[in-house]
Amino acid sequence: MRAAALLLLLASCASPTPSEPTATPVGTATPVGTATLLDDGCAFESSDQAIGQSGFTIDAVNATSDPGGFDLYRLHADTTYADWVSFNEEAQVSFEQGGEGPGDPVSIADPIDLQVAVDAGASGRLEAPPADGIYALQCWRFSAEGVGNLWSTGPIVIGAQPP
Repeated sequence: MRAAALLLLLASCASPTPSEPTATPVGTATPVGTATLLDDGCAFESSDQAIGQSGFTIDAVNATSDPGGFDLYRLHADTTYADWVSFNEEAQVSFEQGGEGPGDPVSIADPIDLQVAVDAGASGRLEAPPADGIYALQCWRFSAEGVGNLWSTGPIVIGAQPP
């Protein structure tokens, strides 16, 4: 399933025109921050706003000279953000060795079907439904050969968390 999503994301990254942010009607979703894909990683800057009943948005900025992408996941209750980072580090090692990665991380997180492909130097937006939880982003940088780099950023904490 990850391979199919990756192919779809790669195909959309190949478009010659930069991605434009998705328009979000005023008052529907709360912006929670910006994820920025860099040459050497992925950063998340939080706006520290309380999330209402209408969901949240994350602006995605590709500050590299290569196509990139962002996938948003909600971590399972028994998964720590450190587990998430470890999963992505294993995936990066697999890619570097010519593999396809460890597959979809469904054992540790729920993909919430939010992906955005962003051309070099462009931006996009992820919009999530209202759901409490700890979220994490995968940030992808693509090269002519395929996935060049994969990084994690977060955690993004939405709503009240159990003790």
